[in-house]
Amino acid sequence: MTWSQVSRKYGPVLYLWFGSRPVLLVSSPSAAEECFTKNDIIFANRPTMLVGELLNYNSSTLAWLPYGYHWRNLRRIATIELLSSKTVRMLSPIRVDEVRSLIQRLFFQVSDENNLERIVDIKSALVELAFNVMTRMICAKTYYGESMENAVDLKIFGGVVAEISNEARKSTILDFMPFLRFFGYRKVVKKLVELNEKRDKLLQKLVEDNRRIRSDDDPALTDRVQGRNRSMIQVLMQLQASEPENYPDEIIKGLIMVRHLKTAYHFFPHILL
Repeated sequence: MTWSQVSRKYGPVLYLWFGSRPVLLVSSPSAAEECFTKNDIIFANRPTMLVGELLNYNSSTLAWLPYGYHWRNLRRIATIELLSSKTVRMLSPIRVDEVRSLIQRLFFQVSDENNLERIVDIKSALVELAFNVMTRMICAKTYYGESMENAVDLKIFGGVVAEISNEARKSTILDFMPFLRFFGYRKVVKKLVELNEKRDKLLQKLVEDNRRIRSDDDPALTDRVQGRNRSMIQVLMQLQASEPENYPDEIIKGLIMVRHLKTAYHFFPHILL
C-alpha cells in the first residue's frame, strides 16, 4: 500500500510514529499551505538526527540548528558578512591573482624551446581555477598550482569529503530507535565519531593557520587580515575576537564546513567518489 492510498483511506492529515519519531503525513493542498504559511516556523526545524549530532557539532551548524535567535544570528552572518555583494567585491583581488596564476601556468605548459605542439587540458585548468578561488576566499589556501607548501593534503581532504558526503545522505535506524545504541549498533556511532574527528582535525588546522596569521607582527599579513583580502575564516575570527562567547571555534568550523566541503564535492566528483 502506497502513502497516497493510505491518505485516501484514512484522511488527508495523518499523525504517525516511525519508531520514536513523530511524522505528519499531509496530502491536502490546503493543509500543506497552512503548514508552510501559518505554521512555517514550526515546520522549518529539522529533526534531531545522528548525523546532525555527531557530524555537525551537536546540531549547532546553520543547516541543523532549530529556528531561534542563534539560527537567525548565524544566517545573518552568512548572508551579510560572508556572502554579500560587498564581500564578493572585496575579494576580487583573489580572483584576479588566480586568473593571472592560471595564465602563467598555461603559458609555461605550452612553451617549448623546440616549438612542438602541446595539448592543454583547459577543462581541468578552469576547474582548478574555480576551486582555488573558492578555497582562498574561505580559508586563504590554494590546492593547486606551484605554491603547494601551504596547501592541505588533497588526498586526505578528498577522502574526508567523500566519507562525509556519503554518510550525510543516510538515515540510520538509530534516528528512529535511539535506544538501539546500547544493543549492538555502537559501530554506527563509532564510525561517525571517527569521521568527525578526522574532519574536525582538518578544519581546526585551517582555523589555527589563520589564527597565526592574525597574531603575526608582519605588517603585510596584518593588512591582509584587516584589508581587502580577508578570507571568510578571518572575518569570522574577527567576530570571535569581539564576541568570543558567541563565536567559539565550533561555530566557525560549522559555518565554513558546508560551503567548503560541498564545493570540493561539486568540483571534484572524479576524485571523491
